[in-house]
Amino acid sequence: MELLHLLPPYTVEDVIKSYQEQTQKLPPDEETAAAQHLQSAYERALDHARFQESRRAWLGGRMEVFQERQQLIAEIEVAGGMVVLQPSDPYIYEYGEDFAYVLRKLVAVHLTGPVTTDASLEWLQHGNAALGEIRLLDLSGAHVTTKGLEAIASLTGLRCLDLRGTDVSAKVVDSLAALNTLEWLHVGETSVGLLSRQRLKRSLPRLSIATDANEPAPPADGPEYEHMRLQRRLSDLGMLP
Repeated sequence: MELLHLLPPYTVEDVIKSYQEQTQKLPPDEETAAAQHLQSAYERALDHARFQESRRAWLGGRMEVFQERQQLIAEIEVAGGMVVLQPSDPYIYEYGEDFAYVLRKLVAVHLTGPVTTDASLEWLQHGNAALGEIRLLDLSGAHVTTKGLEAIASLTGLRCLDLRGTDVSAKVVDSLAALNTLEWLHVGETSVGLLSRQRLKRSLPRLSIATDANEPAPPADGPEYEHMRLQRRLSDLGMLP
């Protein structure tokens, strides 16, 4: 802001102080073009400073969760896992890349194959604030047991869980029954039999349980997930052929 002699970053107080100083240099009681330009520059600078301050406050309020998310991602990757972050809506980038980056939630975790064991799931027990963001946990083919999933209730937003080919026993349904948000579960090639699946369905009536080895896991989030969710709801209501 050349007219106000301001260089970013500047605060609301800086804008007001500079405006007052520059106003005193103008001819008194005279509506000149210079005064109008100065007033216009002052209003723009004030709007910008207020936006930046609210932006910094907004970011500051989310930095703790962002830092915990980064820590959680690091723990999962050290355990051999892969994570998926939620894409940011394009309009968010209009407010700056830092906004978009901080907003990207951790929506899916893939820890698959025989190298994954109960020890690979220790991050479930750490009380991380970002645990509630995870929508899909893929453990297919992993050497995880029922004991390794005892803390799975920490995933308070979990929608999809793939346990096909794991070492879980029928007792795993006791831990899974606490997942009120769970909508899809794959327990093919496990010891979770029909009676255990029926018991879990009584606890979670909206849960869809898959056993077909070829059934893919649904998307963790986004339009495809919402479409799948709608189709399943219509099917439950008998509105689809």
